[in-house]
Amino acid sequence: VDVRSRVKAVPGRGGAFGLTGKVEADVRRLDNAFLRTLGGGLPRVRSDIALGPDGRLLFRALQLRAPQVNVNGSGERRRDGSIAFTGTGNHSRYGPLRLSLAGRLERPRVDVLLARPMDAAGLSQVHAVLEPDTTGYRYTANGGSTLGPFTSYGRILLPRGGQTVIAVDNLAVSGTTVHGDLLVVPGGLSGQLAATGA
Repeated sequence: VDVRSRVKAVPGRGGAFGLTGKVEADVRRLDNAFLRTLGGGLPRVRSDIALGPDGRLLFRALQLRAPQVNVNGSGERRRDGSIAFTGTGNHSRYGPLRLSLAGRLERPRVDVLLARPMDAAGLSQVHAVLEPDTTGYRYTANGGSTLGPFTSYGRILLPRGGQTVIAVDNLAVSGTTVHGDLLVVPGGLSGQLAATGA
């Protein structure tokens, strides 16, 4: 990460001092292949910052820009290194979005709402929660589609230096259940899902 900042010391309570200023950061490497693919590349971040006596680094008016996504929000980095972020924005392919991140920056918990992530399937208001684990993420998702409301759960496998795989353990819609593996490839997904039911 290349970081540029302008900060100044400001007096606080009891003779303590804090820091305020602005920061810009260009991410030069993002090992989380899923998040890198979602953004269409490496992000750039701009934010107002404030470091208080309690050690929390606060981010206000934060702007995250990547080739396929723009998000505005706010957040913090805690003394233990964990982060929390909430924001709203737009994805060039998936439409308006709401995003929350929490936990370790290299693999945070992700809570995202996508307005229209796949027009061809009529997907709408898709809410996904990604919980980090040792292999990548466990996910749950629900939303609307051309066939009606759907629910899904499975795993996102992130092998180091390998291919990102979305293992769909269960996707239920209109009385039909499907499962299978999808590879994350440039421009979308590749793979086959097997169906059972109506």
